[in-house]
Amino acid sequence: MTRIYDPLTLVELPRLDASSAAAIATSLASAAASEKKLPATVVAALKLLHGANKALQVALVTGLTAPPESPLAGALRDEAAVWAGIETWLKGIVRAGGADGVPHAEKLLAALYPAGLAFLRGPAAKRWSASDARIQRIGQDQLAADFATLGGAGLLANLQTKHQATGVAAGITAAKLVIETPPVREKFDALKAALRALVLQVVANVSLDPEPEAQALASRLLHPLTSYVPPEVVAKAAAATGAAAAQGAAAGQGAAA
Repeated sequence: MTRIYDPLTLVELPRLDASSAAAIATSLASAAASEKKLPATVVAALKLLHGANKALQVALVTGLTAPPESPLAGALRDEAAVWAGIETWLKGIVRAGGADGVPHAEKLLAALYPAGLAFLRGPAAKRWSASDARIQRIGQDQLAADFATLGGAGLLANLQTKHQATGVAAGITAAKLVIETPPVREKFDALKAALRALVLQVVANVSLDPEPEAQALASRLLHPLTSYVPPEVVAKAAAATGAAAAQGAAAGQGAAA
């Protein structure tokens, strides 16, 4: 059987999340910066660690910012706003009265908004289909003439444009666009590999030196990593300490009574 020795199999890291790994890498760099002389291989490993840490931090910051709105979400919002605006416009004509406009407005409201704006809720495909059915009805029932009579030809043209954009963004009438997410996992794995490489270099080029000074240097260099305690362990210990203190206080009160 072929054996493979690499940092991944030789060095076991504590359980880390991306933020903890970035913090440890920063601490390791700070610890090394205070040392006057280090083996060249350790320096090279530190440079690798610095680059991997910087790349991960960029990915983490990108992940914290609001992701760009998808074309579909924007298209759905824009089309819904036009539908809502047309409904408000038609209802305003009806409320204002007038023999010339009211019949046309009531006709459009009955044809396009029998249940109000409820058709704008639900999954994207369902919303697009409901909108498309209404736009098709406008053509079949020659409702564009009613829009024109009311002075809303521009509103209808805008609605048709927005609806077409929704179909493209949803991948119904054209290929759907894909938005990439920040590669945090990839950068995190690269940083963990760099951490393991640094540990190997310190062990091979510093820790194996029997001199006390070398042993002390290795301890200082790796202290941020060797002293790391996972947050859940800290929280568990704090909870246990708090519970013990509460029990002690209760026992003290009982004795006093």
